[in-house]
Amino acid sequence: MNKRTYQIILGLSLIGVLIAGIFTYQSYSKYLTTKENYTAAKKSFDAGNKKYLDNQEVYENGKKEYEDTKSELANIEKEVKTTSEQINTDLQTYLDNANATVNLIPTLVEKLSEMEAPEGLVFRPADGASISEPILAHKNPTLEQAKSEWPKEWAESVEIGKIINTVISSSDNAILGRVKNLIAIGRPYQDNEWPEILNSPDRMRTFFIGSGIYDSSLKTNFSGMSPDNKYADARDNKVKDQGPSKEEALKWVKERDKNDPDLAYNDAGVHMGKDGNYRLIKVSSKSMQAQGGSGSLGFLRVYSDGTIKEGQEDD
Repeated sequence: MNKRTYQIILGLSLIGVLIAGIFTYQSYSKYLTTKENYTAAKKSFDAGNKKYLDNQEVYENGKKEYEDTKSELANIEKEVKTTSEQINTDLQTYLDNANATVNLIPTLVEKLSEMEAPEGLVFRPADGASISEPILAHKNPTLEQAKSEWPKEWAESVEIGKIINTVISSSDNAILGRVKNLIAIGRPYQDNEWPEILNSPDRMRTFFIGSGIYDSSLKTNFSGMSPDNKYADARDNKVKDQGPSKEEALKWVKERDKNDPDLAYNDAGVHMGKDGNYRLIKVSSKSMQAQGGSGSLGFLRVYSDGTIKEGQEDD
C-alpha cells in the first residue's frame, strides 16, 4: 500500500468516526429531551391522579353527609308530626276532663254536705304525694271493705278521683283542693266549718286524732295542748280514747318515781298504739346533764287508765 492510499483510508476512517460521533451526540440529546418530557409527563399524571383521588373522597364524603342529613330530616319531620298529634290529644283530654269537673262539682258538693265524720281519722300523705301537696284524711275501712260494703259509692269515688286528679288548671286549684279535703276529711268540725288545706312540712308524716301534731296542723285541740287553736272546740263523738292529759300523765309518772328530784320529764304528745292512745313522756337525769351528757333515760307510755309502760313504741 502506497502512502497516498494510506492517507485516503485514514481520512475516510476519521470522517466515519466524526459522523458516528455526531449521530451519537444527537441521539443522546434526543434521549435527554425525551427523558425530561417523560419526567414532566409523569409528574403531571401523578398530580392529576392525586387530584382525582382527592375529589373522589370529597364526593364520597359529600354523598354520605347528604344521605345522613336526608335521614335526619325525615326523623325530625316524623317526630314533629307525632308531637303535634300528642299535643292535640292531650289538649282535648284536658278540656274534656275540665268540662266534666266543672259540671260535676255542684252535685258533688251537695252530696258531700250530707257526709258524717268517719270512725277514727288517720292522716297521712296521699299516694304519690309530693312535698307540695297537702295531706288528706283517709278513712279506717279497708279497701276490701269499701268495695264490698259500699260498691256504688266506691265506683263513684273512683270516677270522681280520676277526674279531679287529672285536671291541672291553676284557676281550678282552689275549688279542687277544697273538694279533695271534703271527700277525704268528712265533717268532724263544729258549725260545719272546715280546716285550712294542710300545707306544712309535717304533711309527710302520719297524723293520729288526739296527737299534738294533728292539732297543730288542723287547728284543733283533741290533745288538750292547744286551747287557743281556731277549731279548739271541735269534737268528734266517734273518736275513742284520746289518751290522758299532760297533767294526769306527769302526775302518775312522778308518783311512780316517788318524786325523784334528779328526774326531769318532757311531754312528747299523744300517740296511737295497739293498746289504745297513750301520752309519751321523755325521762332525763339532771345530774347526767350537768356532767355534759344527754341525760336521756328513755321514754314512758302513759295510758288513760294510769298504766305506764317503758319504751317509745308499742312492742
